[in-house]
Amino acid sequence: MHVVMPELAFFFLTLPFCLWIAWTDLRFMKISNTVNMAVFGVFLISGLVLLPLGDYGLRIGIAVIALVIGIVLNAARAMGGGDAKFIAALIPFIEPSELVAFMFTLSVCLLAAVIVHRVGRALPPLRRATPEWVSWEKGRNFPMGLGLAGGLSFYLAIKAFSLPFGTG
Repeated sequence: MHVVMPELAFFFLTLPFCLWIAWTDLRFMKISNTVNMAVFGVFLISGLVLLPLGDYGLRIGIAVIALVIGIVLNAARAMGGGDAKFIAALIPFIEPSELVAFMFTLSVCLLAAVIVHRVGRALPPLRRATPEWVSWEKGRNFPMGLGLAGGLSFYLAIKAFSLPFGTG
């Protein structure tokens, strides 16, 4: 059995993890292996129920490819390890035919996250309210988990609530 619109289930299943990832990346500049494995585990269990078997396998294959690319980018110091693993964990939630639309949404969310983070970092009241946030002090580094988590949640919300977007 598969659900006509698995994005609705995926949205609600991933939202708590996305909120946690955004917050911990802002506060500690880290996305833990445990939460990345939990996100992927959510896909492994829910995808088996919500998706046709062929689509399920294809999405796992895409996640493996994303993980390999992420490892290479991390080794080249182009991306943090937690970010690379989170991308691999989140990508199976996206329908393969929708990857281009997702990448557009992700790009917009990453840009918005950079702007919001930089503006937030410049606001003394926010800095005083969150003095323990490591992301404020990391200079040019950016908590990419904020944009990645936002991108996944926003995209799944668009698809789940049938807002006009993408090819499907």
